[in-house]
Amino acid sequence: MGFLHFFDEIDFDENGMVCATKKVDLDKARSNFVYLISKYNRLLLKSSGEKVPAFFTEELPDILYDIESGKDYLPLKNKVLENCLEKVQKCASKNDLTCINMLNELVPFPTDCLDKASKEKFANNKFVNDVEKGHAFTRAYNKTFSSIINSLQEDDKKSLYSQLISHNRIALAAARISHNDITKNYVS
Repeated sequence: MGFLHFFDEIDFDENGMVCATKKVDLDKARSNFVYLISKYNRLLLKSSGEKVPAFFTEELPDILYDIESGKDYLPLKNKVLENCLEKVQKCASKNDLTCINMLNELVPFPTDCLDKASKEKFANNKFVNDVEKGHAFTRAYNKTFSSIINSLQEDDKKSLYSQLISHNRIALAAARISHNDITKNYVS
């Protein structure tokens, strides 16, 4: 299990199922969770060059509204999952926390969060050591953290969830540095 931080938009109970947070009630947290899954799906589609189905622009907003309004959660969640990639559906067959951890492992590393010099060093495997890699990840982590804070203040849900995914993915990669498990292929 990796580090996950959702800034009180989503939380999980002791069974790994989505629950209310200090900030949002259960229905809102569930809606946020389903939206997060759809954002992971979008990133995975984008990374494989596939087009995002119209469902996610035409029907998803209504489903999220219905979830927030307290309508029957599981059928609505399943309707969204039916429109997701098979690998997203497989992740969702686990508890909610495990699902997000598995999705976090699947999405590509967000190289757009790295500065130009770090991108080039990763592409050419030119880092001197893991400490230098760690500094690159720290800069990227801080950049996404600042973006998240801005998105929270501006109530920009679309940007917020993309940044949350990047933030958590960077934290996962940074944790792997300590295990000497980072290669140039890891961030491509």
